[in-house]
Amino acid sequence: MGDRWHRKGLGTKLLQKCIQVARDYGIKTLQGRVLSDNHEMLALAGKLGFELLRSREADEYLVSMHLMDKDSHAEHPALTNTRRGDEPY
Repeated sequence: MGDRWHRKGLGTKLLQKCIQVARDYGIKTLQGRVLSDNHEMLALAGKLGFELLRSREADEYLVSMHLMDKDSHAEHPALTNTRRGDEPY
């Protein structure tokens, strides 16, 4: 995202929408790779409940969220707990 769009909440809204669409389509796990120096994205992923696992071989993190079935009313722990993995993947 271009610098002029930073700190306006757009990234948060986009990622929240991606999570909702993934749930709506029955996707069970949402994953991505984030460079280690992208501190804002890592913070956002953690804030939204993604698990962050540091890569052994690259200067990046694997961010992962396990999604509930859309018919379930129970929240998945990943939506309420921010976890930062100390162990590399």
